[in-house]
Amino acid sequence: MPRYKCFYLDPITYAVTGIGILLAALSASAQITAIHPKVLPQETAILAAYDDAGAMEQYSRDWLPQWSFSISKDEVAAHLSKDVALLRTASDRHPDNSELALLTGLVGRFAYNLDLDGSYAMTLAALKRAIDLEPKDVRGRWFRAAFVCSTESPGPGAEEFLAIEAAHASSQLPAGYWEDYMRCLHIVGMPVHVLRAAKYLAGVNAGDADLREFFVSTENKRFEAVDKTKVYEEAETWSSAPLGADIVYTNTGCGIGIRMHATWKTTDLRLAKGDCKASFDIGSYGKDKTTADVTIFVESQKPNQTLKDFLYLYMPEGNIANPESIDACPVASCMGVRIVKTGDSSKDEPYRHYAVLFERDAPEFPGLALEFPNPPRVEQGTEGPVFFHPDQLKQRVPGKIYYAVYLSVATEFVPQALQDFIFLVQNLRVD
Repeated sequence: MPRYKCFYLDPITYAVTGIGILLAALSASAQITAIHPKVLPQETAILAAYDDAGAMEQYSRDWLPQWSFSISKDEVAAHLSKDVALLRTASDRHPDNSELALLTGLVGRFAYNLDLDGSYAMTLAALKRAIDLEPKDVRGRWFRAAFVCSTESPGPGAEEFLAIEAAHASSQLPAGYWEDYMRCLHIVGMPVHVLRAAKYLAGVNAGDADLREFFVSTENKRFEAVDKTKVYEEAETWSSAPLGADIVYTNTGCGIGIRMHATWKTTDLRLAKGDCKASFDIGSYGKDKTTADVTIFVESQKPNQTLKDFLYLYMPEGNIANPESIDACPVASCMGVRIVKTGDSSKDEPYRHYAVLFERDAPEFPGLALEFPNPPRVEQGTEGPVFFHPDQLKQRVPGKIYYAVYLSVATEFVPQALQDFIFLVQNLRVD
């Protein structure tokens, strides 16, 4: 598989070198130390390959668009080519030694970073063997995630890192894991996850301090405060990205991500004076392909304001019917209501109106819930790395935020529209 040749740059300094160079210069940690040599077959050739690969790691930990070491790239490649050949032969003699499979996969990753032929398939095969032999050993999946994240399709590598994290307490994962995690999630555009990992490592005084500081500095520069006196253009604060067959519209300033089917249509996306509004059409019902209207309001809590007060901003109190069963809530607790015109009966209403409301206090890591792997696109036919600047992101407005999601639909299409509405509400990402 071709290499992933896109690199994030520092969004403030606009450096002209790739992140691979910067990381190589900063990283003093060694992932080879995650291998336990005493568990390897105690053969001279295997142990020599382990030692040699460790010596070469500082030059091959990351793929580099430019070579800046005193030792030549060809010399490092020659060392790793020999090491890989020795380890592959040894693996045939010791097919049940998971530690040897791990070492072979890790050295294969180093070889891949030197563009050695055959290293991609060999690395994945060795790591699969390690995982199959010891499925509870996190190192196999960790090494595979780090490797996949260096290919042209880094998304699955990031997803595996997130799955490993979800299944383990932070203290169960070594510093080397978190350093590879930061590298990978930096590539796929998840800066808050990177900052959280850096804070954990700093809190336990683990890993490479220079590497942590680099990521903290770089990722923090991506965020800027929302100007509560300003009306922003849609493109300034809203972004969209594919998620499977759907699309996610995200506004980090208002702490919301809206997952929509690709056939749905946005009609209004805004951030004005610190508050957000998103309007769109959902569904396609009946022979006339009728749609339902959805509007989401996101606003900071005003002094002494309650969630019901927020609801009444948009609908007089007398028009709130008894709550109906709306099985949709993206957080622990929601207020679900049906809205009627005073004096109307449900049978006479040409349209039905529903609302789901909830609130969120500012989290420790604003934006964390909104992130998912979203690698930058690789330009087809481009030779060498593609350098670019990541988008600036708005910081979540501070304090408690109220969210209200309104649905308006023709009465005859209520059952179908409620299904789509429930999907939308349950899949909201909120801070």
